[in-house]
Amino acid sequence: MLEKLIKLVLGYLCGFLFIKCVPFSNPFHPSDLIVEFLFNPLGFFGASVFFIIGFLLKADLISNAAELMIGYRKASFIEHIMPPLVMISFVLLFLSGFWQTTVFFCFSILYGIISLDFQKFKMVKD
Repeated sequence: MLEKLIKLVLGYLCGFLFIKCVPFSNPFHPSDLIVEFLFNPLGFFGASVFFIIGFLLKADLISNAAELMIGYRKASFIEHIMPPLVMISFVLLFLSGFWQTTVFFCFSILYGIISLDFQKFKMVKD
């Protein structure tokens, strides 16, 4: 359980740092983003690292939540509060940066679903 809590906190922290490293101006112009990353390659590298680590951590938590919802495995009460905490962390990230969090959220959901092993579930017949 402590491992999942650490993943939740580190995933939120990486998502927040990703939002802070990616400049977003309103109205958005892709050329502004490209120029910013060309003049600040360390910021681009940092944003990439934070994005990859964060969405992998969140995807693992989303995959575990999907396993709990489908009923593949039994879990304790504490593990049942993790999915709402994951969603709360995404809401807090949305308050920091909407578009960056949208990309972060989509990648996390897609990778979390892809990483599910459907052979474990009773839905798939051999």
